Amino acid sequence: MWRLTIALAIAAIALIFIDRFATTDPSSATSNVNRGVAQSQVPQSDTLPVQRSAAGFEARRLRFRAAEYDCCIVDPRRQQISLAWLEAQGRPIGSIARLRSLLAEQHRHLLFATNAGIYTKESRPLGWFVADGKELVALNRDEGKGNFFLKPNGAFVLTPSQVKVLTSDEAAQLQDSVILATQSGPMLLHQGRIHPAFREGSPNTFVRSGVGIAPNGEVVFAISRSAVNFYDFALMFRERFNCRNALYLDGFVSRMYLPDLERMDLDGAFAGLLWIAAPPG
Repeated sequence: MWRLTIALAIAAIALIFIDRFATTDPSSATSNVNRGVAQSQVPQSDTLPVQRSAAGFEARRLRFRAAEYDCCIVDPRRQQISLAWLEAQGRPIGSIARLRSLLAEQHRHLLFATNAGIYTKESRPLGWFVADGKELVALNRDEGKGNFFLKPNGAFVLTPSQVKVLTSDEAAQLQDSVILATQSGPMLLHQGRIHPAFREGSPNTFVRSGVGIAPNGEVVFAISRSAVNFYDFALMFRERFNCRNALYLDGFVSRMYLPDLERMDLDGAFAGLLWIAAPPG
């Protein structure tokens, strides 16, 4: 009997030890991400419910470090990504509300929209802009001040065969025909490396939006739900989606329309909108 009593006592102590030291520390997900643990090993609690309302289209809200992000993950082989700046009469579309209204006139349902690259005070794209195969603004390789000119900058590009995020120098060498392109800067990631100007722990925080390419060719659009620095934003693309190339689109002016996450940003005065809509019917 005394042997049984001792065995039960040892088992109870062991359970207390396991419970105390196996409990997930809220900071453990962050430390794992910092060490480059694969996405599948990041605690599932860091990803909130995923919505899939159409083939090749996924809306996901996730937590990374101290921030939440709204993300739209798109398979460009199954969904058409579009880019627009001007209405038929030559006026800027401007807001997501106006874009939704124009699509409704064509009996099309808007699934997703977000601002494209950085633009000027005159509501003109600051850099390369191609829509429906027509170049409206040439590639900008100038030097200057501000995020756009923080080299390397780059472009989100769709060709007949693939979708890419390229540096501006790489875009200048592109031989493929281009269906759409929007230029911005800086690059968040290039060949898996975080932009050399970014610093971990930087106090320079804003709401930020960007786009990256996952290894399977899917496009990841993301916007932070609170202010984040460039380093954390770039790291999110790399660690949560395994992107090797990602581009910053814009900062506090950024908006995203993603009804699947009950996110309905409709305002803005943009010189370029990226969007996805269901076919007419």
